[in-house]
This record gives sequence, structure tokens and C-alpha cells, in this order.
Amino acid sequence: MNSFQQLEYTKIKAILAAECHSDLGKQLAAELHPLSNRTAIREKLDLNSEIQNLLQTGLSFDLTKISQIDELINSKMHLVYSYEEFRQIYFNLQAANQIGCPAENQDDNPKFMLLISKLVKLPELEKRFREIFDVEGFVLDSASAELNSIRKRKRKLRQNITNMLNSKLAEFDKKNYVHDKIVTQRDGRFVIPLKESSASFVPGIVHGRSGSKNSVYLEPQEAVSVNNQIDLANSEEKQEIFRIFKTYTEQLRVYKQEIIQNTRILQQIDFHFAVGRYANSISAAKPNI
Repeated sequence: MNSFQQLEYTKIKAILAAECHSDLGKQLAAELHPLSNRTAIREKLDLNSEIQNLLQTGLSFDLTKISQIDELINSKMHLVYSYEEFRQIYFNLQAANQIGCPAENQDDNPKFMLLISKLVKLPELEKRFREIFDVEGFVLDSASAELNSIRKRKRKLRQNITNMLNSKLAEFDKKNYVHDKIVTQRDGRFVIPLKESSASFVPGIVHGRSGSKNSVYLEPQEAVSVNNQIDLANSEEKQEIFRIFKTYTEQLRVYKQEIIQNTRILQQIDFHFAVGRYANSISAAKPNI
């Protein structure tokens, strides 16, 4: 039986991996191997001893959402990130920005302070993500002044056309033209459902029939201009969202080296806090070398 088996080294690595929050931390646990340099050993032991003590004071960080983003942020194929890609980078930004140490503990934990001092705080990039997206990934009006203006105009146009078509429904209902007294949409255009036999009496554009074939979806002539304006506003909205995404992508790329460096430090922090949690669970103490 070799020494690794006697020490149950593989079992310990598995325990440490389970204590890690992220796959990045688990990767370091899987790669763990004995050190032979006395200085390096002492530095690691000092760092882990500090973290054990910090954990006992209640210090902890949520690193469950950090991930490997080197390829994502370096790839030239990603000219503009999607929401999911922005979100992946955001979690790393958020984690790096939250790492710190209470002032009263800083002097007693020099190794830990040295490690986290290498983190580059980028709060504005984290804040920008929250200005652009809500929790479901919908682009907020606050993403830009232009987007806010476009959407205000869209809401006003939609209200105008809804009022107009409701008025038309009331008018046509008196003539027994109406199939359903609702304003709906077909192909992105606001329409009203009329009886097929009555459609020829109303100037406008037919946008298909119902499944029962008893009614048609008609866009009255008076609604065409407003529908066109809504189409134009929709196009402007898409263009503005693309511009917002492109600008934010470029802002992130400016700090790509810092973001990658932060991710590697977060990986180390996740692993070392896992070591600290396990050490505390078995009441382990730093040995003399």
C-alpha cells in the first residue's frame, strides 16, 4: 500500500471538492498534489489557518455562480454577447466585487489580504448589467434614455390604436359585423375579428382567418398608419437594444484581462475556503514544519 492510499488522499480530495461552491474550485481540489518546497508549504498553511479563523468569525462568500469565462471573453466570435453570456460574466464580476475582509481582521490575516488585494474591483460594470436587465433577462427601459423614449412612444401608439379599434368595434357591433368584441394582433398588427360575411363592407386589410373559418382578422384602413408607426418603433427598439448590447460588450472587453485574473483568484478563494471549512469540521490545526 502506498502513502497516498494510507493517507486516503483521494478521499480527502473528494471531500474538499464537495466543500467547494463552484466547478472552478472543484477543479483545484481535483488537481491537488503534495508540495515539496518548504516556503510554499508554510505559505499555504498560513493562508489556510487565516481562513479557518475568518470562517469562525462568520466571514463567508457565495461563489456558487462563478464559472470559467476565458474563452467567452477572449473569443472573437462573440462580437455581441447574449443575455446568458452577459449573465455569466456578471456573476464573476459580482463575486469579485463582494470579496473583502472586515477592517478589524485585516492586520491579523496578511496572507488572505495579499490574495484578495489582487482582485480588481469593477463595480460600474456590475451596476451596468443591472441597469440593462431585470431578473428575467428582459431589457429595462433604464438601459438607455433613447430606449426609454422609444418605449414611451410605443405605449402611447398602442393606447391610441387600442382606443381607435375599440371605438370601431362598438360601431361595427351595432351593424352586427363583429365576431368577437376584442382587439387582438396578427403578424404584429392590431386587428379586430369580424364575421367573414361582413368583412367586405369594411375598408381595410385582412390578416387571416380564424380556425373555424367563421371570422377574419381585419385591420381597418384608419389603423394602418398607426400600425406602421408601431412597426417602425419596434424596429428602432431592436436597433437600440443591439447598440446597448454592443456597447456593453465592448466595455467588458476593455477589462477582459482584469476579469480573467479575478476569475482565477476567485477560484483560489473558493478552494481555500473549502479547505478551511473542512479543517474546521475536523478541528484541524496548522502543523509545525
